[in-house]
Amino acid sequence: MCSSAWERNNIFLFVAGQKLTHCDLRNRYRGGGAVSITPSGTTDRLCSWLERDFLITCCAMPARVPSRSASLDQVFDELKTILGRHARLFTEREGMVKNKRDYHLIVQKPLVIAGRKKKELWFASIIQQKDSVGFYFMPMDVKSQLSPELLQHLDGKCCFHFKTLTPALKKHVEAALKVGLEAYRKKKWL
Repeated sequence: MCSSAWERNNIFLFVAGQKLTHCDLRNRYRGGGAVSITPSGTTDRLCSWLERDFLITCCAMPARVPSRSASLDQVFDELKTILGRHARLFTEREGMVKNKRDYHLIVQKPLVIAGRKKKELWFASIIQQKDSVGFYFMPMDVKSQLSPELLQHLDGKCCFHFKTLTPALKKHVEAALKVGLEAYRKKKWL
């Protein structure tokens, strides 16, 4: 169903005796092309639109790039396995980010942090983006204890972006999770 100005104004195009809407023409070229319909007349009256000549242009569209690559799926699965080893201490959540693979570890208990009441506290998350997998690590007060190899992937305050995951990076992520767990335990958040 298309809700374009063409349909709202009941504008149709007759081609070979068939009544076609703008969307009908677009749907015919959905598999790799686009249609542009441009009135060549200058009159604004809708009732006389059939008297106008229309220029119908079809153009090729570039090939679509797959939304996910197999290597990013593998990176996501490996990070999820690493985070899953600590899942018994947290509440696991998935499907919170629309149209993206995601996995979250959350402390699900009432806490008071810096004088503010919180119902939950996030520990770590992974979200598969278009060109990388984001690893969101919340206990960043332990940043000085993280490895320089891991910090090379830091983008912002708490997000690490991975396109590939080497065995050394897996060990650094695991070490970061252990340091973060110790920090949460010291603060009695676990």
